[in-house]
Amino acid sequence: MYFQKFFLFVPIFQNTNYIFSITTEIIPQIRGQYSIFNYQTKDDVYRYKSKLRKSHKEKIPFHVEDHHLIPQEFKKHYVIQSSKFNINCSNNLLIMPGRLSKDLFPQKIIHQGHPHYNKRVRFYLNHIGRSECNETRQYQLWLLLKHLEESILRHETMLFSNPNHVRKE
Repeated sequence: MYFQKFFLFVPIFQNTNYIFSITTEIIPQIRGQYSIFNYQTKDDVYRYKSKLRKSHKEKIPFHVEDHHLIPQEFKKHYVIQSSKFNINCSNNLLIMPGRLSKDLFPQKIIHQGHPHYNKRVRFYLNHIGRSECNETRQYQLWLLLKHLEESILRHETMLFSNPNHVRKE
């Protein structure tokens, strides 16, 4: 199989700061071991657009793109700002097959425009923002990140479908 060769070239290991895992069956994901609410940019060498992240993605033998679990358009959202969460941290990113790889992955979610996904995330963030306690908002934001990540890794397309039941806020 094509992907068995791929596994031979991509290191899967754990060091003191990052875990590299094959949770997506094909693409090794990078998860930093740091507090997402006490984030130091200089300590996250795999953050969005970093040289090491780019180098890691170049080892993957097909087109991939970074997907922000919490999209960049929410950088100034109250929940993100009050939680001191950095949208570009490595724990907010998934490496996904890109548009140029869609023929290789007919059953997988491909990274592309996602207005319906963004609408859902906005709804969730607005709901989280109703809490008066910052610790509660941080916990709910962490739960949201995990929910989004797991849903995408399980290829649950519901997140990307038209959320007619999600009202505007």
